[in-house]
Amino acid sequence: MAIQIWRNILTASVASELHQAVAADVSRRRLDRMSRPQPAGIPLLLESARTNARGYHGQEALKPGLITCLLLLGLTGLASPAGSAPLKICLLSACAEYESDKSLSGFQKYLETNLRVTCRLVSGKDKGEGLPGLEALDDSDLLIVFTRRVALPPAQLERIQKYISSGRPIIGLRTASHAFANYLEFDHEVLGGNYKGHFDDSEVQVKLVASQAGHPVLKGVSPFTSRKLYKNPEIAKDVIVLLEGTLPDHHTEPVAWTRVHAGGRVFYTSLGIPEDFQQESFRRLLVNAVFWTTAHDK
Repeated sequence: MAIQIWRNILTASVASELHQAVAADVSRRRLDRMSRPQPAGIPLLLESARTNARGYHGQEALKPGLITCLLLLGLTGLASPAGSAPLKICLLSACAEYESDKSLSGFQKYLETNLRVTCRLVSGKDKGEGLPGLEALDDSDLLIVFTRRVALPPAQLERIQKYISSGRPIIGLRTASHAFANYLEFDHEVLGGNYKGHFDDSEVQVKLVASQAGHPVLKGVSPFTSRKLYKNPEIAKDVIVLLEGTLPDHHTEPVAWTRVHAGGRVFYTSLGIPEDFQQESFRRLLVNAVFWTTAHDK
């Protein structure tokens, strides 16, 4: 079920790019390439697209020829030839309150099934000590953090900081704002946030920031609802806010943004409760963030 849910994202992603592909005057020469042997990795994406080319009600959403053309021209950055290595993602999970193990496991299955990606899930205990297997981070291309107040031994803290200073990309989810008990600076210095707790369980209306509607991370993302809004009163000045969350009393907080730190792309969202992972728009947001942070968004 988790894999099928995440597969639905690819159809919407193709649809969101279709108008650009048509308007760009796709030449006959490029179309002819579709009949040539395809690099390894592309058949997987094509099969996934064909499988999901029909909408939720069984109606045809896109023509197969256009799907093939679009994938070949614009969405194959993570479906590289067999001779090149797959994208390596290290997922840090240690948040029992928001079921990070369950949510990240589903995300991992989707990524590895549909894209040329290898994920290593490093799981620890909420407010525990250390993250067994953190050495997987050393050769990773992307770090995704969903931990809460884990106390890192000196060697592991050094490993995390070395990755950050190398300028490699980072995605932070929900409790990543207080991911490490002995490295609370990670929130403001790296993610650009300013976590000050959360509001009650009231419903939150999540909406796109109008001025950033064209940002790659927001492709195919529509307004949705969440709850337990995080407080981030003074985020870093260089962040680009993409989503805002509003309470019934109209109080609004930023809930997703991007920035660049030490030369690497960073995406953070304070969303990430279990119900969020059932929202198509939230799932789309995360997939887009993987493409954007690793510079596969162009």
